[in-house]
Amino acid sequence: MSNKANKANKANKASIERALEGVRNPCMTAAGLNLSIIDLSLLRDVKVNAGRVEVELTFTEPGCPFTHKVMDDITAVPQNFARGRSNAYRMGSS
Repeated sequence: MSNKANKANKANKASIERALEGVRNPCMTAAGLNLSIIDLSLLRDVKVNAGRVEVELTFTEPGCPFTHKVMDDITAVPQNFARGRSNAYRMGSS
């Protein structure tokens, strides 16, 4: 990968991470707390390579009933950066 492409990927990664600050944790919202997945350290990693975005995250509870809501919110963020290319999401539990 060229140095220019590497810098672009790092810039995109930082932009995506900032945008993910807007993804709220539904359990925290229901409890009256406005905490994001970033605030809760649920984001493990973001990788960008040639327009492909890979987001790795965890949840506070295995089998979280709000997983699909969080994934929908997260999915909307990288699609804006990847310009229609495929994206990958990996989940684990803490």
